[in-house]
Amino acid sequence: MTSQTSHPFEFADTQTKLLWSVSFSALAPANQEILAERFSRYQLNAASITFTKSSSALIAEFRKKLVTKASSKAESMDPEGWCPFVLAHVGRRATLLVPGETQDVQAGEVLTVLIHKNVALAIGEKKSAVSQLEICVTADDMLSKLAVGSALSVSYLQTEFIVQSLERTKQGVQVKVKVTEAATLLGHMDVHSNQMPRDLFPLIEEDVEAFETRFDGLADYVLISGLQTADELLNIRRALFGDFAKFSKRHPSVTLQNNLRERNSHVPPKLLIKVDCKTNLELLKDVYDLIDGVVLSRSELGLTMDPAQLPLIQKQVLASCNQLGKVVIVASELMYSMRVNPNPTRAEVSDMANAAADGADALYLAEEVTDGPHPDLVAEVSKETLSNSDKFSETNWHRVPFTVSNDDDAVAFGAIQVAEYADVRNIVCLTEGGYTAVRLSSLRTPAQITAITYNNQVMRQLGLLRSVKVLTLESAPAFDQVLEETKKALVLRCGFHRGDRFVYVSLTASSISARNSNIFTLQDIS
Repeated sequence: MTSQTSHPFEFADTQTKLLWSVSFSALAPANQEILAERFSRYQLNAASITFTKSSSALIAEFRKKLVTKASSKAESMDPEGWCPFVLAHVGRRATLLVPGETQDVQAGEVLTVLIHKNVALAIGEKKSAVSQLEICVTADDMLSKLAVGSALSVSYLQTEFIVQSLERTKQGVQVKVKVTEAATLLGHMDVHSNQMPRDLFPLIEEDVEAFETRFDGLADYVLISGLQTADELLNIRRALFGDFAKFSKRHPSVTLQNNLRERNSHVPPKLLIKVDCKTNLELLKDVYDLIDGVVLSRSELGLTMDPAQLPLIQKQVLASCNQLGKVVIVASELMYSMRVNPNPTRAEVSDMANAAADGADALYLAEEVTDGPHPDLVAEVSKETLSNSDKFSETNWHRVPFTVSNDDDAVAFGAIQVAEYADVRNIVCLTEGGYTAVRLSSLRTPAQITAITYNNQVMRQLGLLRSVKVLTLESAPAFDQVLEETKKALVLRCGFHRGDRFVYVSLTASSISARNSNIFTLQDIS
């Protein structure tokens, strides 16, 4: 891992957030200080990490490093609330290991590959020198359907291996494969095949541990992959939240609890599902009420659908999530050439800007890129691209199509309209559990949204939302004092001055009733 000491671009938070994959090698104690400094310098908004019991202590230590780094900066007023962790379970996956980490292959070349189960190597938990090409999988059942003629897609169809022969041994499955396209193979490339299923159930041992321990309380978001049915999702919700968890009648994915006004109380993680195949995509319409958001993996989706459909699918999924008030993250080989090159292609920069313009809350940079030879350059060019996209959105904003379907929608939409026509500095929302900020953010206004909350973990969760900055009040005052305390916080911690106007909105509180009601008003700093 390398670290730059200077850069030409002044980094600041962007409307569209950046979700940075953190590998196990980056989590190693010797690298954590460098990693925390990178997150701080480039204002990386969130971390995606694969959770196992063996990684739990490292993830907790990384959280401490981030808090320490934020505490050392005068402008970081809420260090405990910085940088949400999106934790993924292991799931069924297959990873290529390459001698020397790189190997050029030619079309028609025949290779010998050992395919075997090794969870640690499959998820990059430790490095290993290998003497031949290997594919490591996380479950034995992924090997049961392999046969002559099976096609193994390497790195999203960069090339394919067609199985010519195979022999099952104690070590795994030894196969000879023919290469379809010339390619440069890199260590830890993802491998897909219709004969190596990636279904979530039956759960592998590592995932049973993750769900039973509820990710050791380290997750702000949990990312679920491999779902096939809505019943499977219900089983996962029971594992994460318990059989007696209460959910909002108005918003069924939102858990209800009484300690949200306590600064350090634990909050259940938000639930994201990964859409990476046609089955997941078709499942979405049946499970929107049960999830908090979607990670759209176009590169993997393109293996099971016509790639020409992907741009339209992206727009449709983003529009649906925006309408329903769901977090939506796009993962689609963003800046993928930078896993080997110091500069991205023009197409990659354009792809990132377009995903932001389509309404994504965050863009996901894969581990192959963030753990490559140019992590600082990746961070720099990504943040600069998103910043330039923000400037375009501010001057060329068109209201997203939106259907008002309930009172909450009407209040949020009204607040956005008032903000647009009253020339306010910010939209400021009071939110205990986060829904108000989610609803406002999903309308994709170019105005900055400042979310006021009480709980550090809620603050972290909201840090993943587009156009949202969050601060916590030091205490939970009576309702008639909240607005005054909010104004003080805006002056002291957000640089507001006398005369600055803002729209103040809440979907869960009013002077009449503390719950199940709403309010918005135009205010200024007096």
